[in-house]
This record gives sequence, structure tokens and C-alpha cells, in this order.
Amino acid sequence: MVVRVAALPGRLANARARWGTRHVVVAALTLTVLGAGAALSISVAAGDARAGGTNAFAPQQTQPTQSTGQTAPAPKPTTVTAAPRAAAPKAAAPKAAAPRAAVPKAAAPRAAVPRAAAPSAGTTKAAPKVTATTPAAPQAKAAGSGQWRYASPAGPVVGTAGPLRTFRVAVESGLPVTLGQFTDLVDSTLGDPRSWIVGGDVRLQRVSNSAEHDFTIFLASPQTAYELCLTAGVDIRMDGAPYTSCRAGAKVVINSARYLEGVAEYGAPLDAYRRYVVNHEVGHWLGHDHVRCPGAGKPAPVMAQQTLGLQGCVANSWPYLNGERYTGPAAEH
Repeated sequence: MVVRVAALPGRLANARARWGTRHVVVAALTLTVLGAGAALSISVAAGDARAGGTNAFAPQQTQPTQSTGQTAPAPKPTTVTAAPRAAAPKAAAPKAAAPRAAVPKAAAPRAAVPRAAAPSAGTTKAAPKVTATTPAAPQAKAAGSGQWRYASPAGPVVGTAGPLRTFRVAVESGLPVTLGQFTDLVDSTLGDPRSWIVGGDVRLQRVSNSAEHDFTIFLASPQTAYELCLTAGVDIRMDGAPYTSCRAGAKVVINSARYLEGVAEYGAPLDAYRRYVVNHEVGHWLGHDHVRCPGAGKPAPVMAQQTLGLQGCVANSWPYLNGERYTGPAAEH
């Protein structure tokens, strides 16, 4: 729809009075409505009354404006195409906002951080378990190598009176006890002023492997100890497993399982049990038999079978207490 409005003759007369008779003013107002868009175009032209005259108001557009509409289509393309194109980017703005809506999705991995912390909590609980675990004592192997290492050179004579009895010390290869460790314990036990030498009826000396000797003290694996004891008819098994130690002829056999682990409910340090078992088995070689506990709460005699229970007594490693021989009632065989 096109509406044209021409300036009234009276207004033209006023224009001539203002600018003079040399100029003619022609004005046209055009309103164009196209679809959903609307554009308003105003053209003003001024021309010289004289033929061919011009001024600064673009006289070339004056004559087309006065025509019957042949130049009207010229504003239409400018007006119609400009309005929709400018609106298109504005309509696309919501699409550009869509990536912003995806920001909460990116936050989801942050919520997963506590899950990653779970293994650390699990790592923290494992730490006390390792700290609370005390290194276990070496365990004796059931079967040994059958090979022996002997202490050398000879040690000093201990005791002040009585016949001299010589002995060797041997440790089965493969046990978690060094020859030096076991030798030191045997020497310090048999040379202690509470041991067998106090009575004045025997002296003792450790000798080397090649020297003449009266007996040998063996630290043997459980299976080897069982085999050595069985040569003298002594069965050291309990519940089918070699358990105790023995004296078999000239062999004093210490079961490494007892030496390394001791016995349950002994009530004294492992070192005390080790010294007890050496004194007990050497006492058998010296000719002493088993005795019983003399009374509840009293020290157990060294020849009592403390490995099998204290029978109400308390643990004791020595045959002499306060310089006196300490014993108990004879045990029934």
C-alpha cells in the first residue's frame, strides 16, 4: 500500500515568499507497508524555477518523485531487505545461549571428586594395619638340610672342680639362627653360676669339631630332631608333629621349633625358655631324671618337664638357686 501526500499550494506560496521566485519546492511523503515490516520514506527536493536550474538539494530526485510512481520501487528493496536481515541475528541469540546452559554438565565431574577420595581413605586404613603388625619370629622349617656347622675354636673350661666333660656345638644349615648366636647362648648358659658347674662335681669345656668330645649339642630342625631322637627310642612327637627336645645317647638335641617359638603359657621371656631347655637336656646327659613341681607358686625345677606345662609352678631356667641345688619330687615314669 502506497500513500502519497502533496504539499498544499499555500505552503508552496510561503516557500516562494521565503526563498524568492527563483526556486520551486516540491515535497512528497511516501509510506510503504510491506508484510510484517514497515518503512517510512520522505523525499524533499527543491528546484530552480528556471529550466535546467539546480541547487544542493539533489534536484535529480525531484522529477521522479513527481512522476506517477515509476521510481517508487527503488525504496522498496532498501526498506524490505534491511529490516528482516537486521532481525535475523537477534533471533539467533537464543541459540548462542545454548552452550551456556551446558555449563552445569561440566560441573558433574567436580561432583565425582569425593569418589576419587575413597581409595585414599582405603589407603589410610591400610597404614595402621602395617604399623600394628610386629615382625613375626623366625619359624623353624619342618625338614632340615641334614648338614651341620660346628663351632670353633674351643672355649674356656668352666667350673672349679670335678671331672672335665667336653662337648661340641652344631647348628643345622638352613635354620634362621646363626652358629655364633646359638654358641653364645650355650656357652653363657653352661658357664652361669646357677648352672650345673656350681655343684663342684663337673667342669665343662666346648671343643672344636675334630677334637675328642663327650657329647654334642645339636640345634636341629623338627624333622631332623625327630630322627636323631628316634635312634635312642625317644619319640618327641605330639599330635603327629615333632614337638619336644631330647637326649639320645651322646646327642643333646634341641628342637629348633621350640628354640625359636618357645611354648604357650610359659610365663617368661623366650630367652629364659631357651636356657631352660639347654640345662634340662644337658642335665639328662649328666644323669638327672625328671622331677615334678614341688608346690603351687614355687619355681619349677629345671628337670621338670616345663615344655609340657608348669603344673602350678613358675618358670625357672636354673638347677641351682641361691647356691643350692633346687629340685622336686621324682616323677613317675
